[in-house]
Amino acid sequence: MSQRHPSLPALPAADAYPHPQDEIDLVDLAVVLVRRWRLMLVVAVLAIVLGCTAAWLKGASFEYSAIVDIGQRSDGALLDTPEVIQATISNSIVPAVVANAKDQDFRRMAAGIKVDVPKGSGKVIVKVVAPEAKAAEVAELFAQIRQQLLAVQKERFNLQAKPLEVQLDARQEELAQLRQQMEDLGNELAGASGEAKLLLIDRISRLQDLQRTAQRELTQLEISLARMVETRMSEVPQQSFKKEGTSRSLIVVLATVLGGVLAVFAAFTAEFAARVRDRLSA
Repeated sequence: MSQRHPSLPALPAADAYPHPQDEIDLVDLAVVLVRRWRLMLVVAVLAIVLGCTAAWLKGASFEYSAIVDIGQRSDGALLDTPEVIQATISNSIVPAVVANAKDQDFRRMAAGIKVDVPKGSGKVIVKVVAPEAKAAEVAELFAQIRQQLLAVQKERFNLQAKPLEVQLDARQEELAQLRQQMEDLGNELAGASGEAKLLLIDRISRLQDLQRTAQRELTQLEISLARMVETRMSEVPQQSFKKEGTSRSLIVVLATVLGGVLAVFAAFTAEFAARVRDRLSA
């Protein structure tokens, strides 16, 4: 009876093993780097110099901000919600400023405006990050936003105040008429007697009641108008103490690292180009 042997695994093909020429020789790599050290030094120094120059030209950047205090109506409610103010600045005023800007840097800075609404504060904060050297342009940008925003809010304020002012004028005119009537009745009272005098006194008494009522309403209207507050925005944007954006030291460090990487790449690229030329000339 024949005995079966388990099948043996197939041997790998001869070309499955890496040939010595396919292996990476670290010594050869080191030789290339040593051979091209001058090129590597030039590339690395150039990258570092460019990075330092960029860091020096960039300057320090800060966050500039201005607070919008929303106006109030006579009942103490806000003229507009903070979200409405935020939308007005972001979707209407800022695009208009960007469209009218002639300078490209000013247009880019205006496009970077951000509008925040701190929760529960009832205020709006307008802010932008810009280099310290651009402080004058930042002030001009905020002045344009402030001018347009306050113009819009002035219309809202007048819309709320106009009815009260009309009522106030009516009450003042009513009081003036009552005073004139009382003065005329007082002159008549001086020469009246008997029943006519009593009638005049009664009419004067009723006019006094009307005068007191009109005066109370006038006072209430004046208080309501005094409670109204127009929207305000900081005239001068405040500069943050903390610097914003990428620091100069970080730019120099990144330039140094990038310079090292580019130096190694340049060395191997130069070595590859030299070997190609040698192969073509052989």
